[in-house]
Order: sequence, then structure tokens, then C-alpha cells
Amino acid sequence: MKAPLHDQLTMAELVARWPSAGPVLAGRGMACVGCSMARFETVAEAATAYGFRAEELLGDVQRATQHRSRRSSS
Repeated sequence: MKAPLHDQLTMAELVARWPSAGPVLAGRGMACVGCSMARFETVAEAATAYGFRAEELLGDVQRATQHRSRRSSS
């Protein structure tokens, strides 16, 4: 079982554990997927840098993950 989503994950951990986060980040105009700082910057820090609330960003990732899981189990 995966650890829960939280705002102290690094951006690299977020994308590695939840691949569906990539399109969510790209859709928000966040370059975190290919950024060299992704290994060090937390979700909270990245969200703040882009003017988002971390909770909203994580909610979007959670919904994308659930949507992807439902599609693959059909």
C-alpha cells in the first residue's frame, strides 16, 4: 500500500509514486516533472511557488489517481 499523499513529499517522490500527478502538474503549468529541483522541493514549496494551495494540488492528484484506477480496473 502506498503512503498517503502529503505536502512534505518531494515533487520527485510525488511523480514517482503517483504517475498520474504528471499530467495534473502540467495542466497547472508547473514544470516540476522535469525540474532539477524536484528532488529537493516539497509539494508545499512548489505549490506556494506557483501560487497554489498544496491541499488543492494534492486533491487534484488524488482525483486523477482514483480516476486512473477506475479506468484500468474496467
